[in-house]
Amino acid sequence: MENNILIMSLSNNLEKNIEKAKKSKKEYRWESKKYDLEKYEYLTKVYLEELKPNKIIVFGTDQSSWNYLYNLLNKYFYSEKEDVIFLDEQKNDVEYIRKVFKERFSDKCKIFFIESKNKFDNENIVSDLVFQIEEIKKILDEQSRNQVYVDITGGLRIIFLSLISIINILKIYYSKLKLKVLYSQNDINLDYFQIIDITNVLEKLDFVDAASSFTKYGSVNKLREIIQNNNLLNKLEELYIKLQFNFKNINDTYKDLAKINVNNENEKILKERIKELKTLKNEKYHNKVKNYGIEIVNKYESDNKKYKSLKDQRNKIVHPLNKFGKYIENNNACKNLSKRKILIWNLGTGEFGRGYEKILYKYINSEGQEEIIETQYTFEPYIENYDEIYIFGIETGRWDLLTEYFKNKDIMLPNEKIKYAHVDNFGNINELNQKIGNEIKIKKQEIIEIDMDVTHSFRNIPFNLLTSLRLFELLNDNIVLRSIYYGERILNSECGSIYKIPILEIINLYKSIVEFKDYTKYTNFLENTKMIDEKLLKIMRKISEAYTYNEYRKIIEISKEFEKVNNKELDLINKKIYEIIEVKLIKNETYEELMKFVKNQKNSKNYALASFFLIDIYKYKIFKIDSKEKSETFYKKIEKLKNKYVDNKLKKLIDCLNKLKNIRNYAGHINIREEVNLINFSDSLEKAIEIMNKLTLKDIKKYEKEYEAIE
Repeated sequence: MENNILIMSLSNNLEKNIEKAKKSKKEYRWESKKYDLEKYEYLTKVYLEELKPNKIIVFGTDQSSWNYLYNLLNKYFYSEKEDVIFLDEQKNDVEYIRKVFKERFSDKCKIFFIESKNKFDNENIVSDLVFQIEEIKKILDEQSRNQVYVDITGGLRIIFLSLISIINILKIYYSKLKLKVLYSQNDINLDYFQIIDITNVLEKLDFVDAASSFTKYGSVNKLREIIQNNNLLNKLEELYIKLQFNFKNINDTYKDLAKINVNNENEKILKERIKELKTLKNEKYHNKVKNYGIEIVNKYESDNKKYKSLKDQRNKIVHPLNKFGKYIENNNACKNLSKRKILIWNLGTGEFGRGYEKILYKYINSEGQEEIIETQYTFEPYIENYDEIYIFGIETGRWDLLTEYFKNKDIMLPNEKIKYAHVDNFGNINELNQKIGNEIKIKKQEIIEIDMDVTHSFRNIPFNLLTSLRLFELLNDNIVLRSIYYGERILNSECGSIYKIPILEIINLYKSIVEFKDYTKYTNFLENTKMIDEKLLKIMRKISEAYTYNEYRKIIEISKEFEKVNNKELDLINKKIYEIIEVKLIKNETYEELMKFVKNQKNSKNYALASFFLIDIYKYKIFKIDSKEKSETFYKKIEKLKNKYVDNKLKKLIDCLNKLKNIRNYAGHINIREEVNLINFSDSLEKAIEIMNKLTLKDIKKYEKEYEAIE
């Protein structure tokens, strides 16, 4: 049976806020329905009525209105009419609240506490978020068919930001998850709250993730779940294989792609990325997608004499079971490009349209020292830290008050450094992305680092803007989304704080884990949160290099190192990584373990490397030929063996491997082979692996003996 899960944030001071709301609002509106505030005084009541969730996940702080929620859920789940009153000392007691909710709603409501902070160290936010994400994933693993609703309306903005992280990560892990994001908008010009569905933004998150997999690693698998244009997707698959195998006629594929009609904005964006790929030479493409092993082969086989020194490295990659030597090291150092630092800041209307109050904020200056500033606008203390500051807001935002505030400080806005960006519709991600592209001019040979401040404006605006910035980052290789800042007003404190929230670090951490699992590629994002065990990070880096250069012996060495890691001492996220690493390792040079390595290469979309390795297993592990025997001699004898007909298994094996050898040879010897057929290459590779996996040791001994008898 399909049920609903509601994920929500819990507000503070609900009783006071409800009375305050009733003075200016009369109802909630959701699509064509109206919910009178006298009966549905709190948004969650509307959701309980309409969604009828069987599981509720709630985020709050020690200051949230837990007593109100307790009574609300008591009525919903158990039809209790009498309220339970928490004592004053219990209302904000985290351990007490956890205890009573667990006792009463153990299988119905899961609560998480987000710490409200008046300090700048955010390591506990990172560890809390990781724990919360893993707990939610556990719930979804158990109830994967459920419809999930996420409301981002209530509570402190730090809770809303945590929910953004969780939404992003759930979309990475559960591409087919039925997920809706809801938000109750408080427009000062209306006498009601409008509940809006901003789920359309999630479709762009799906696309950003899928297009990123293609752009970074050449994979179209995730795109197939989003884009219905099979002609486009099949040509993209063909393009990736041709790039891997260095085919000369790749321009034919580019021409075919140019002729394919696109049906929507996402397909248009993909075609734009393809145009950029066309400008890259093959070796630069391989460097871009971290196919450093294929890059070495490409360079060596080119006409450029300076690359002939790569002969030994090339031979180790193309003939992994037959050529030995020291391990290849990755020397792909990043170029030192100039950097431009940009801050994106949101302007809203302020409280009841009157603008923002002056508030004392603590912040960290450029020298790492704590200072205090009184300001209405949280970007003010950081003006000197950025080359450009872009202020995004709707036309009805209080631009006049912003301009007047800085005019009184002898700063005329907008100017060359601080620019205004008026946006008509923050709900349209494509238009918003286009607006960002029009405002931020990209120069060659520079890296643009973008920070974002999400202190102000309606919550759906920074949510949509962050999604658009992720799309902007995807479409431009020299854009880096760096940090998100938030100015928090601290309850019962003279000073608030402006501090960094590690949302992007968490999103990139989880995305990098998925990418390591899917493509065996290591990225530096894995290190940024300091959450991954150092021993595991070191092993992941070595595994990535070993797969990149087809160095199975290195994997065997890493396995011995991995045995020393105590899984029982690891936390949740490191246990997950431990399990991913286990799958990537082989323990010895037996036929079965080497076939496991090949399958991992194929599953990581390293088709060329997999075909190199598969042919070597075919030669040196099945027929056990002498390392000095020439390929021409080997294949002539194989043809004789086929004509002799030993058994049906061997016939299938030879027929299948004959289809792969030409394309494998083309990849290893660019410029000297005839054109080969690419249709269904991935399927052919999978079929060859399947046939070879079914061979028994008895089969292999028989085929070796039959081969030796061929003259």
